[in-house]
Amino acid sequence: MERRINPRFDVQLSGAFTAENRGRQGLVADISAGGCKFQCAEQMPAGSHIKFRILLPGHNLPLMVDLAVVRWCNDSAMGIEFIRMAPDQHALLQHFVKQLQELSERSCELALAGV
Repeated sequence: MERRINPRFDVQLSGAFTAENRGRQGLVADISAGGCKFQCAEQMPAGSHIKFRILLPGHNLPLMVDLAVVRWCNDSAMGIEFIRMAPDQHALLQHFVKQLQELSERSCELALAGV
């Protein structure tokens, strides 16, 4: 059963986390207003608190998440929930997700129209 509140969108964005004096880079494979799926070589255990950053297209500085929690992990990915970020960063994330949603809706409309 799907428990997510926010719709997720497939992406391929560079990201990184830091925790316990460790930092790892990887790939954000999907994103929503509340979290993301992060693929990297080394994961943190579920329940770990991390700082997280994502390079959004068209932006020179990364989106900064001051506090995130690892909700699940497997051999190649972690489910990350965004807990706390500065208001300007939250607004940036909301704007980015809205753009993804609009793009997804337009793609569906074109597919239904047979274009």
